[in-house]
Amino acid sequence: MAHSVPPVRLVIVWLVAALVWTGHAPRAAAEPPPHRGGRDADHYPRDGTLKEAGEWVWRECARRAWARLPPATGAACRTVCVFVEPGVLPAEEWGCLAERCRAAIANGPRPERLEALGFVSWTLSQAASGDAALVDRIPPGLVDAVAAALESDDLETRRAAVGASFHAVRLSREPHAVIPGLIRVLRAEDAVLRRTASSALSGMAFERDAAPFGPHLPEVLAAMLRALDDPEPQVRMHAYSAIGQMRDGAGAALPTLIEQTRHDDPIRRRQAIRCLQNLGPHAAPALPALQEALTHADAQTRMSAALALGALGERAWVAVPRLTEGLDDRSEYVAMYCARALGEIGPGAAAAMPRLRAAVAQDPEAFSGYGRMAIDLIRPR
Repeated sequence: MAHSVPPVRLVIVWLVAALVWTGHAPRAAAEPPPHRGGRDADHYPRDGTLKEAGEWVWRECARRAWARLPPATGAACRTVCVFVEPGVLPAEEWGCLAERCRAAIANGPRPERLEALGFVSWTLSQAASGDAALVDRIPPGLVDAVAAALESDDLETRRAAVGASFHAVRLSREPHAVIPGLIRVLRAEDAVLRRTASSALSGMAFERDAAPFGPHLPEVLAAMLRALDDPEPQVRMHAYSAIGQMRDGAGAALPTLIEQTRHDDPIRRRQAIRCLQNLGPHAAPALPALQEALTHADAQTRMSAALALGALGERAWVAVPRLTEGLDDRSEYVAMYCARALGEIGPGAAAAMPRLRAAVAQDPEAFSGYGRMAIDLIRPR
């Protein structure tokens, strides 16, 4: 079979499959969704590849389990989670599953609510978010139901809802309903909640290039700035990551990030500099602080500073003298990234050409090849 299955999961698969095939599982009153795109259910596919045969088995297990288990129950969600693999069920069936989850999250008892949230988090995370047909079959109320679960008094429900938020948002055309709830969760005492919420917000920034936070951008930025002082290192890491993806919307964060380039904690210092690097040209006000960081005693701080200066492009021309000095740094990695930064500055780094040419003449692969690249980029066309 094409799918490798761990021993424990294998036992579950065969037990549920045996129940489904022999008819011992409870039957649902509702009809199962139509089965499309598969082979004849009564004939095992003897032609084709092993992968095709494996997909047929997975599809048949999911289809028959759907027919025999009551809708909107934890058992149904568990069975589908066991059997479903990406691309196996047609988009129509994904839509039906999502509607069941919406109903269970909104109105189901606690066990079913948790199962449904787990389904959204685990199964939909494996679906192709770029599939327009799949997105169109996500019921409009699913994201709203997840957002409401974020306000639950039950800690496990809130944890499951936070985990489901990011994946529900990926497959929704209207993702902003969960953002206020995630912001409130960032103030929770539970560290797991804060870690998962910060991860979801950071992931949204990466997944949706165009205005990921919409009208909530100022609120998210303020929450991320508070999270930079969270006692949990993972929360802080996600906060730096989210701010770095805000581009021109992160202006209010620059004073804090600039101050943190001098932080006593080397990890937080480097994270702040890398956040500035991700902001690219929008971090131009940090230029003096980045030049200062380029002379820090910590080699990794100097390396991060060189990368951030290069991300500023031609705006970093005033840093050319410092970057030229960095070509003689005792760390080969710092020297390499200084050469790269000079190339990214372009013709404005012409003053570094004599040093770069001398280095390349002595060793054509000077600075791991970045020397020649910098000369090509700096040389007037």
